[in-house]
Amino acid sequence: MKQAVLLLLLLPLYAEAQEPIGPSLNAQHHFGPPVFESAADSADFMRFRSGIRAEDLMTAEATPDIVYRLVWQEAEHGGRWSVTRGDGTPPPKRDRNTRLGALEYGLPFRTAEGERGLLISSEYPCAMICRSAWYYVEE
Repeated sequence: MKQAVLLLLLLPLYAEAQEPIGPSLNAQHHFGPPVFESAADSADFMRFRSGIRAEDLMTAEATPDIVYRLVWQEAEHGGRWSVTRGDGTPPPKRDRNTRLGALEYGLPFRTAEGERGLLISSEYPCAMICRSAWYYVEE
C-alpha cells in the first residue's frame, strides 16, 4: 500500500500532461503565429524553412564567388513575428576578417533543392526580443 501511494506521489515528476512542442516551434513560444502578406507566402516560406539544412562553414568559404540574393526576411520584434519576401538585393559587403557583431551571426545552409544559402541574423537589446533574420540564396 505504501509503495502505491509513493508511486502516485512521484507520478507528477515523470508524467507529462501533454506532448512537448516540436523543435521548430519551441523557439517561437513567445511570439504569436507569423504574419504574412498572403497565404501563398505562408505556404512558400514554411516549405522553404523546413527544407533548409546547415552547411559546413569551410565548404561555404571555399567558394567565395557565389552571388547571393535576398529571398526571405523575418522580423521578431516586441512579441510580433512577421515574414516578407525578399527583394533580391545582395547581402551587405563585409571583409572576411570582419566580425558581424556581438549579437549578429551568419550561417551557411543548403535548400531542399540543393542551392547554397546564407542566413544572417541580428539581435539588439530591447525591452522584449528584437531579432531579424535575412535568408539569401545563390542565383
